[in-house]
Amino acid sequence: MTIDYYRGMLTQRTRIEAFRRAILATVRPGDRVLEIGPGLGTFAFFAADAGAKKVWAIEGDAVISVAKSVARVNHYGDRVEFLRGWYPGVEIPEPIDVLIFEDYPARLIDSPTYGMLKRLYADVVRPETRVVPQRARMFLAPVFSTEAWRVVGPLDAATDAAYGVDWFPSRSYAYNMPMHMPLRGEDLRHEPRVVADVRLDRVPDVAALAGDAVWEFAAETQLHGLAYWFDVEVGDDEWLSNAPGGDPCSWGHLYLPIPEVLTVSAGGRLEAAVAPEVAQDGSPSWLTWRVRTGDEEFRGHEFKSFPAQLSDVVSSSASWVPELHANAEVERRILSLADGRRTVDQIAAEIRGTADAEELGQARNLVLNTLAGRTKVKTRAATR
Repeated sequence: MTIDYYRGMLTQRTRIEAFRRAILATVRPGDRVLEIGPGLGTFAFFAADAGAKKVWAIEGDAVISVAKSVARVNHYGDRVEFLRGWYPGVEIPEPIDVLIFEDYPARLIDSPTYGMLKRLYADVVRPETRVVPQRARMFLAPVFSTEAWRVVGPLDAATDAAYGVDWFPSRSYAYNMPMHMPLRGEDLRHEPRVVADVRLDRVPDVAALAGDAVWEFAAETQLHGLAYWFDVEVGDDEWLSNAPGGDPCSWGHLYLPIPEVLTVSAGGRLEAAVAPEVAQDGSPSWLTWRVRTGDEEFRGHEFKSFPAQLSDVVSSSASWVPELHANAEVERRILSLADGRRTVDQIAAEIRGTADAEELGQARNLVLNTLAGRTKVKTRAATR
């Protein structure tokens, strides 16, 4: 992410002030606080303001260097320690009293988030650890959006032809893809329904994220699919919403499409359901959804949105026996050579002449790109 992204988040005043109130109410003097994904360090600084003895802020992005500068200028350096890396992989030296984590995807829990939380809660989060935010609710609402339908629907009023080509084979991929779409409040055609309610002071049960909803329509209504989002409880009964048309938050909402415009008759009933498939290890897999009225039913499945060959399917199987290709073998060799004794140029000289590293400059760039975000930085004391 670039700095304009992080500075743009500073303009989300409703969201930031809500988190500030929650952090000031949650963190107690002398607490040890961990934040995952601090960006510019906003919430870590709030925790220090609340009296935290120590705040560890883990950030894998290069923005951490800017956060350190902000901390230094504002005299947080003695209490807030920024650690470069991704969790797990960064050691937390002490048990924590408060966890701040709000870097959720629009569906709340995906596979990487689930894996990180599972490890985090096993390693450093204790039963008495307080968390911000502490709870989430998932919502569904029926949607009519010409902007969204422009991506999913036929390119022509009747067919999917344009420029002398029939594009119909691509449509099935589009209407099975959960889309990050900036829906408006007026795009919702009925009141939202809560489909899941989960606590965040533990690893959420993925099966608990599944839910269904029912709406009854007084007048005939056309629909293009569903809006799907979550609200979070940042403090006691203080909620932040991602609903279309509300104050912008960093999480956003999803548009779950259907293949054809759906008409609900006057007095008709619409049924909908959403669920992540659960992998063997308990983590969330593909997102699925269903929309039904009368005799019409549409089912969406995220897996169908990925154009994959047989080799792609095989390589995602747990029984696949992997073998590195030439470029990956070079990266593996670079990682083995990064032993804390060799310089970048020494490692580059070792791999020169291999894939994508014919010249020393190419080798040096390959070493730097491979090691980015994966190494400790040692500084030597200056000598006179």
